Amino acid sequence: MGERTLVGDTSTCPFGDVVWRTCYPEEHDRRAMEIAAINADRNNWSWDKDAGRGCKKAAVLWQAFATKWRETHMGDTPTLDLSDVGAISTLPILTNTVLIRDCYREAEKVVWRRAAGFGFGGGVIFTGQPGIGKTAFLWYLLVRLLQQGQVILFHLPGPSCLLFYFDRVYRLNQDDAILPRMR
Repeated sequence: MGERTLVGDTSTCPFGDVVWRTCYPEEHDRRAMEIAAINADRNNWSWDKDAGRGCKKAAVLWQAFATKWRETHMGDTPTLDLSDVGAISTLPILTNTVLIRDCYREAEKVVWRRAAGFGFGGGVIFTGQPGIGKTAFLWYLLVRLLQQGQVILFHLPGPSCLLFYFDRVYRLNQDDAILPRMR
């Protein structure tokens, strides 16, 4: 196991006491990016969306949101325009423009490292006081995953989830939906 170091200044980063980085060798980051490429390849997935009754095409606004972010390269932009979120989601965001903090970028790396199997298991939980940016980070991560062409299961408050599956978004009923599988 590598050495643990704090990422960023905890006085400016709400995840400061949570986002610790284990200093991984460069091959771990490379492996995480290989996994991202494998996950983004349609040929590596199979899904019979008609097998379950709980799958419907999501609203047009969700389709437009997904298309917008799949086709937008964020680069080093310091902010994220989420003005369309209020019209489509029950998951609130308090502002239309989100400042992309350095700790968001580092937390994204932590998520990918965990997905690659490095660290203590495959999941990541971000906790903290209300108003520190957890929901803003969730929207940031959704946008980043869309830009990378990932298959995403996004849980919203209530009995349904959204499945971002390549060029479409589906609303899934949690009780009887059939999920895509890696081949």
